[in-house]
Amino acid sequence: MRAVLIASIILFSAASSANADLIKCEMRAGDTYVESINGELSVKELEPADLGYTVYRVDGSSNVKVVDASVDFESEQEAVENLDWTFLDGNYYGLGLAERDGVMGILSTVLSQNKSVATMTALVAGTPILVHLERECRTLD
Repeated sequence: MRAVLIASIILFSAASSANADLIKCEMRAGDTYVESINGELSVKELEPADLGYTVYRVDGSSNVKVVDASVDFESEQEAVENLDWTFLDGNYYGLGLAERDGVMGILSTVLSQNKSVATMTALVAGTPILVHLERECRTLD
């Protein structure tokens, strides 16, 4: 189930900026995530299948759209559209329910032109799980 939550966060995290039209966020070899299962914290390295990029179009209000992705474009697009977005102080904040492979959780994101941060919490078979992921981002010309 942990892999399901990691995949969900990777699919659902985004990035943006008031000054940028397109933002590219990437997961690279050696990147890690934080996981808490029933309160026990651990830091884990991402699997090769979790690596990739997503490109987002932003408009300086509360609109975030997926325009390109290296893995599962339609799932990323749907997930981003299902979050409630708020633009404040040059950052986008997304909050909503996320579902992946039958696991439903709450996804919270804080997004800027340099970094994408996402945390997902869920109950899996009665066990509380939290996954926290950060991605490096950059604006595209």
